Amino acid sequence: MWNPTPNLPAGYGGLLILVAFVAAMVWIVWMGQRRAQFAGVSEVSAAEQALLGQAARAMYVGPEFRLCNIDTPSEFDSHVLSLFDSIGANRDDIDTKIENVRAYLKSGCSRFERLKNKQKLDLVYRNGAAYLVRPRPERSTLGMQQLLASWGRVGRVVSSSEGPSKVPEAWIRPLVNDSAPQVSYAGSGSRMVLVLSPNRQALVGALFFSVCGTMIAYAARPDLITDLEWGVGIFFAYLALYKLGVLKPYKRK
Repeated sequence: MWNPTPNLPAGYGGLLILVAFVAAMVWIVWMGQRRAQFAGVSEVSAAEQALLGQAARAMYVGPEFRLCNIDTPSEFDSHVLSLFDSIGANRDDIDTKIENVRAYLKSGCSRFERLKNKQKLDLVYRNGAAYLVRPRPERSTLGMQQLLASWGRVGRVVSSSEGPSKVPEAWIRPLVNDSAPQVSYAGSGSRMVLVLSPNRQALVGALFFSVCGTMIAYAARPDLITDLEWGVGIFFAYLALYKLGVLKPYKRK
């Protein structure tokens, strides 16, 4: 029989292939979660976005940091305050306001003023980002991730490397009524249950049963190559049953 890993002790080649297979499936599920961050229904909390905009404005005009004189704001300060007001009020011109700030920094001020203005905006951005990454069990995790990603658009005005690794092309608008998420969470009160999308349920289920089947087969007959074949077969059989409708995804009631 062909040995795909001739330099490893007998039996360990199959184990290495199984580990690589499991890692690939985990990577697929993780990437699906990343793609879903900007797809489907927004789970952003309108209340959280309002607090973000209000806190950013309060910090910008507050006496603690003295970033802006509210009585005589500069043109840049006016652009930034207008942006924070739009974020807090959930207006539809947030992306326009972000581009206005970007354009002013690019051509509306001197090099020294540009550096100073970027430092002021960066300070507020970092403070807002630190606020958004704090865990909130009563809020949708995906919604907070979406809001953090949108806030990253403000960070990208300061620097192309600032903010999360993935930033949406447009601000993700929140659920206006601030109701519970429609597709990702089930439950009520302080107890929330994560519900994966149907495709991710299929991948996680297939991965679980294929690993369990491989372990059971190995316990019965320690032949990792053959057992790995069983695991791969179970994985694709599970996906086929899911595709044919024999297995149904869980849906929130």
